[in-house]
Amino acid sequence: YTIYINSTNFYENKELEGKDERLLMEAFQRVLEKVEEFQEKKAQVTEEADRATLDLRRKLHQKRAILQEIQDSLTLYKREVALDAEYSRSGRRIPETDIDAWLKREEQQDAKVHEWRLRNIRIQNQLAKQDQGQPAADSAKRQAHMINFEQLKIENQTYNEKIEERTEELQKLRKKINITVQILSHFKEKLEYLTRENQKLKVRSAELDSGTTEQRNLLSKLKRDRDRLKADNARLRQEAGLVGVEELLRDYQMRRKMVRTQRVKLIALLERHEALTGVRPPLLDKAREEKRLEDEREEDEEEDEEDGEDAELAGSSPPSGGAPPAATATATATATATA
Repeated sequence: YTIYINSTNFYENKELEGKDERLLMEAFQRVLEKVEEFQEKKAQVTEEADRATLDLRRKLHQKRAILQEIQDSLTLYKREVALDAEYSRSGRRIPETDIDAWLKREEQQDAKVHEWRLRNIRIQNQLAKQDQGQPAADSAKRQAHMINFEQLKIENQTYNEKIEERTEELQKLRKKINITVQILSHFKEKLEYLTRENQKLKVRSAELDSGTTEQRNLLSKLKRDRDRLKADNARLRQEAGLVGVEELLRDYQMRRKMVRTQRVKLIALLERHEALTGVRPPLLDKAREEKRLEDEREEDEEEDEEDGEDAELAGSSPPSGGAPPAATATATATATATA
């Protein structure tokens, strides 16, 4: 508009070119003044428009901030109410994950509602413009809007059905969660019961171990008594069987010598084992005790033999062959009995 006015004034002043040059300069000056005036008005209008735009934007931001604050407070209040809520049957509180999921789903639904509201506002504005600009095509456009509205209703019904399906799935999941919690509680109770039973069985096992140890000690004692009785029986048999039998007496003496030699070797090996390992074998003391007893028995036998020889020298001379003297047999029998 300003350019149109400036160009018109310029052409009007162009017609005055044939007149006085002073008048032309005055007309040109007036045109410049009008141009400056229009530019000032344009700058003022632009500044007012910018100021109004900034003011509206500031108000919009303030309203959005207030709206966001209200929404946040409402969400916080819903969350607090949900956290304080309990199930009527079980008395358990709602988990925070479920609450967060519900709030997130609600935000998504609010976003969808906001989007559909904006779309509805746009459609209503378009409808209003069409009603103002084209009154002749109202019926067709209204039908089109009705069709769109029906489509939106159908879509809304579809969304509602999906929401109902999701709600049913959520109810099923809640039931599964309750069943799972009950199963876990049952398993915990069973675990505690089995733990108590295990403790009882451990105590019973310890008692049985102590009883078994006592029975083993008793068994060892009975075995020792049995071995002692066997040794007494063998001794009695030897006492009864060796008297008057020269071959058995000689064999018995040879075996005694061999046993004595082997016992000496055994003691030497056990002492060497103790020197090498630093651990005292349990058989060493027993072997030494047996060797000491054997030495004492030999000394007793030698004394008996010397007494017998003195008695023979004092009496008659021994026979020239055959059986050994009676004193020797008696000493051998005595040694056998002592063994």
